Amino acid sequence: HGPEDAYQGSYTNNQLAGWAGAISTWSSQGKDVFCYFDNDQHGYAAKNAIQLGEMWEQVQHGVDLSLSRIPPGLYCFEPLWT
Repeated sequence: HGPEDAYQGSYTNNQLAGWAGAISTWSSQGKDVFCYFDNDQHGYAAKNAIQLGEMWEQVQHGVDLSLSRIPPGLYCFEPLWT
């Protein structure tokens, strides 16, 4: 977990907002979206997961977080089954 090195750091609000927008877009396209945070030694993953969930809920209720792109480092994998 972490924006720079493995198992280090916390994602910024801007990075998480970008993910919330991407998740909202994929969800509105009928895609099932799963997001996993692998924890680090400081416990940032749990904090970031909660923040992302809150942001995604805001987007679902029409709050504009200025989400126009998928942030760097975000990987999208197509489901292995349908």
